[in-house]
Amino acid sequence: MRSVFDAGEKALRLPWDSERASVRSMTTISLELPDPLAEALKAAEAETGSNARELAVAALREFLGEHRFALAESHQREDIAAALREAGVES
Repeated sequence: MRSVFDAGEKALRLPWDSERASVRSMTTISLELPDPLAEALKAAEAETGSNARELAVAALREFLGEHRFALAESHQREDIAAALREAGVES
């Protein structure tokens, strides 16, 4: 399934490092989840007493906190390799 993220640059400015951070504006995203993931989300809601929004925000905070720089580095390496190939230089 595909996911849709229409947050633009606002998402990068949101203070995800603190649950109590003051957020002045919010951005809405829409996700299509594979059925097994949607079922796991419903089970997590029942187990934790949190709603889907709270669980999704927590999951995004955790993922971005742990993987943001690794993902950026990976994309930068891919861009550099593509530029070197385009310039005819071996990487």
